Amino acid sequence: MDISISTKLPQNKSDWDRLQASNSPFLHHTFLEGLSDSHCINADSGWGAQYVTISEGSAIIGVVPMFSKSHSQGEYVFDHNWAHFSDSNGIEYYPKLVVAIPFTPCTGQRILHAADYSLATICDHLLPYLKHYALEKGYSSIHFLFQTEREGAVLENHGFFTRTGTQFHWRNYDFSTFEDFLSSLTSRKRKNIRKEREYLDQTGLDIVRLSGDEIRPADMEAMVGFYHDTNNNKWGRAYLNRDFFFYLLDHFKDHLMLVLAKEGETPIAGSLFFKKGDTLYGRYWGASRDVRFLHFELCYYQGIEYCISKGLAIFEAGAQGEHKLLRGFEPITTYSSHYAVHTGLHHALSDYCDHERDIIETNKEHLESMAPNKFLKAKKRG
Repeated sequence: MDISISTKLPQNKSDWDRLQASNSPFLHHTFLEGLSDSHCINADSGWGAQYVTISEGSAIIGVVPMFSKSHSQGEYVFDHNWAHFSDSNGIEYYPKLVVAIPFTPCTGQRILHAADYSLATICDHLLPYLKHYALEKGYSSIHFLFQTEREGAVLENHGFFTRTGTQFHWRNYDFSTFEDFLSSLTSRKRKNIRKEREYLDQTGLDIVRLSGDEIRPADMEAMVGFYHDTNNNKWGRAYLNRDFFFYLLDHFKDHLMLVLAKEGETPIAGSLFFKKGDTLYGRYWGASRDVRFLHFELCYYQGIEYCISKGLAIFEAGAQGEHKLLRGFEPITTYSSHYAVHTGLHHALSDYCDHERDIIETNKEHLESMAPNKFLKAKKRG
């Protein structure tokens, strides 16, 4: 097998996308190309592309989205304390290599490969190469973020250690209506959600869902403003720019669903979702003014209604947020895999993750015991 690393995506999109077995829309060549073409990712932003291509003869049999990072922003697997620990021990933590979808904390394949080559076979060639590449080029470490559990197991066989986290996903237990979903919750939580939605009904706001060709340029322009309002109000960093959002509208609209809250004809809030296969992904939200319960409606309840109406099985509403538990979401485990070139640093960080994993698992069990979802409680009893 031949392995090469390039700062540019393979020019033939079909070479990339035919290797993708995952449902994730964020692994599409088109999505990554949009991040690059809009200059959201480049060396200046601290996301230097290092795309890996694995070939057998003239055939491309594997690709990996990898980036050279000079910081830890936009990753959602937080390692700032690792960087501080490393630096305080005289080991430079940056630059590092990250295998991830930039700014996107969604689980999916990170090692795309042809169906007639096993993941284990690809990794037998890929991972020793990446370790040598990191050592030769002066990278401190390699990090696979939000990869699948199966990929994590193979990475462990090659000396990577695993770090776990928790997200909250909604599952469709063959619900026929939103009320059917509410009936799966405890009485108190069911009543709270109804009160929140009734309050919004009384505001006179019009909530609309738009998909694909229904999304107009003016709608996306409003969403861009809401996205920047959220980052400005929360002292966050806007990783994405207007060009990227309009690139999505021009090239990726079949995977988009936009929810807008309107006062008359004027949008005052919006939430942008992605969809592929049986899964809906909630990604960006914002509002020009505060309205009580509007965030829950646009980011959660509209997504749940959409999944029920379209028969989608899973709704991933983004990173973190234990308040999602009270709205019918379930805690699930996420995985990342890590390798540090410096042996001492590698062992120290691995020990840290072992201890952290016990805490995260205990907390997840506690969250499951508090969940108002009757189906989740039944699964735990079973």
